[in-house]
Amino acid sequence: MTGAGAGGGPDLEGLQPSYTTVVHRALRWAGFIVLGLQVLAAVVRLRHGPDASDVVLSIIQLGSWSSWLCVLVVFPPAVTLDRQGLRFRTFLGHGRLVGWSRVREIRVQGRWQDASTVVLDGGKAERLVGMPAEHAQRLADVLTTGRAGGA
Repeated sequence: MTGAGAGGGPDLEGLQPSYTTVVHRALRWAGFIVLGLQVLAAVVRLRHGPDASDVVLSIIQLGSWSSWLCVLVVFPPAVTLDRQGLRFRTFLGHGRLVGWSRVREIRVQGRWQDASTVVLDGGKAERLVGMPAEHAQRLADVLTTGRAGGA
């Protein structure tokens, strides 16, 4: 097996095209319960003779909790692998594409790390969220094999 695929990038066979941070179901439920309590508190605050500060506080309160829940459930961080490189998705959008040529090293998560990391040229490290250690090791092996074969 070679490290380079037909499209010029590494051979990604055996790896998922996308890895997403898994949000535990209990955490999602807790988020919805807290949002429900915040809505209830805002309704109570607004029912008893609200003034301008009550309205503003209710809007800020509901907006912040709704945003947090949206980020947590709808737009969790993710890493996508394709022939061009890695794409790091954040809650702000699809994220940026990092070409394979900029990847210097894959550091597989150890016992005390929560995620593997990719080290880019210039020394910047990015977390490979949602990617199991065995998949990160497979990616590291593919990149190492591809570079050794290309040298």
